[in-house]
Amino acid sequence: MAERPTKSVPEILMSHTGHPAFNKAAELLDLKVVRVRANSDCRAEIGAIRQHVTENTIMIVGSAPAYPMGCVDPIADLAQIANESGLWLHVDACVGGFFLPFARELDDVPAFDFILKGVRSISADLHKHGYTSRGASLLLLADKRFEQYQRFFFDAWPVGELVTMTIAGSRPGGAVASAWAVMNFLGRAGYRERVRKIIEARRALIPEIQSLEELRVLGIPKAGIVGIGGADGIDMRAVSQRMMDWQTI
Repeated sequence: MAERPTKSVPEILMSHTGHPAFNKAAELLDLKVVRVRANSDCRAEIGAIRQHVTENTIMIVGSAPAYPMGCVDPIADLAQIANESGLWLHVDACVGGFFLPFARELDDVPAFDFILKGVRSISADLHKHGYTSRGASLLLLADKRFEQYQRFFFDAWPVGELVTMTIAGSRPGGAVASAWAVMNFLGRAGYRERVRKIIEARRALIPEIQSLEELRVLGIPKAGIVGIGGADGIDMRAVSQRMMDWQTI
């Protein structure tokens, strides 16, 4: 908002397949989230995104991948729109941040990171494919100067300056130390091997799903998630509930 003043409530623009966390953040920050349709591949529809850029848009969000389907949004196209319009582009790689970089060495993975001019920030969860305990995650910035927009500063009290980088003023360091230990233990080779096994399982799973008339694979999954849809008349939420019921028998 400092770089792009708006005339009304600032807006975050994203596909409807994006994570609800952005709506949660928007409620805290008095922002508005504008969600637009996805295309037939369950990825952000570039035409719809471009059409919904307004004078109040401050940020575009792309998913790498989207949590429900495992499909990676066309981040390069989103970056082009962001560059043309002077917008912040954030890539939600909470699921893919520790998967896609290694998958790129083994599979055809579209560019999604700071290789693309226009990507300003990336989020990546350590507790997913980073295999660490919960409590430590990453927000990566393309330029150190962007830290100023993350930082909270206050000095109008008797104790001097208070500076924090997150909503939490302080937190335990155990999760950070644990994450550091896991990452150093696995190393690049360890992560790459785990990603290789997941890709092999995904390649074996998809044809079996596609062979069933009642089911279909949603889009073209590129991460460790495979979205499964049903044929007309099949309620996949009911199928999911029945599978969970079977687990408790």
